[in-house]
Amino acid sequence: MKALVPLRITAQHRNMTETDTETLTEYNAIRDRLELLGHVAAEACNDATRLDREAADYLGIELKLAISERIWNRVLADVMKLDR
Repeated sequence: MKALVPLRITAQHRNMTETDTETLTEYNAIRDRLELLGHVAAEACNDATRLDREAADYLGIELKLAISERIWNRVLADVMKLDR
């Protein structure tokens, strides 16, 4: 299943201001983190389906969920910064 993440935007106009370029950079950083978050969350879900067979994977799942939470917190911070 493909993650629902917005497309990466590239600078296509030479007359973009420095502020436009900074906003574009922030947007793409947020997009990249959301994509990574989707991959980590998908791995955690896949691992959880095997938990009954492999109880040792529990620590791996917890680690992936912690990573997901850190990525999500960073995304929220970046969005708040971008909104200013």
